This record gives sequence, C-alpha cells and structure tokens, in this order.
Amino acid sequence: MAQTTTMTLVDFLGQRLDDDEAAARDVLEPAGTVVVPRAAVPIYLDDPGAAARMLREVEAKRAIVALYTEADASHDRDDASATQYMESAAMALAAAYSDHPDFREGWRP
Repeated sequence: MAQTTTMTLVDFLGQRLDDDEAAARDVLEPAGTVVVPRAAVPIYLDDPGAAARMLREVEAKRAIVALYTEADASHDRDDASATQYMESAAMALAAAYSDHPDFREGWRP
C-alpha cells in the first residue's frame, strides 16, 4: 500500500522558491538564448535586473523560512510567540502562491 505524505508549509515554500529561482536563472542565461520561464513568475524577459532582484528575493525568503524552521524545531518553548510570529511570516510568504494547486487554505495568514 502506497503511503501518502502531506506537503508541509516549509516543503511548499521550498518548491515554490525553487521554481522562482529556476525562472530567474532562465532569464539570466547567456545572450542569444530564448527561454520561457518555467514558473508563472512576473519577470520581464528583457529585464535581467528584475531577474537578479528575484534571485535576491528568493535568498531572503529562504532565510525567513529557515528562521521559521529553526524556531519551530527549538526545544525552548518558553518563547512560543516567536514561533507563532515566524509561522505567520512563512504563511504570508506562501500567500503569494495561493493560486498554486498545492496551496492549502489553512496557510492563509
């Protein structure tokens, strides 16, 4: 019997950020290559500056997700409010992808 796993908020964000990063890198390929981004990402194909900014955004969002993961895994539950704030931040990031079929309504902030 096949075991099904439920995608977590962290897994969902990781996959969406991977999509965003791949789309931005596609735009930044060497001149002369015509590439259509793999993800539905608001990047203008003729604007490498926007693609470079998106890569910086992906890096910043990954840092937020890492902070949430770290706070959630912490054994110091004295500051549960910090984990709740970080979860709220992660949910806010996920809301940008609410049109994705894997998005769960419970992730809305």
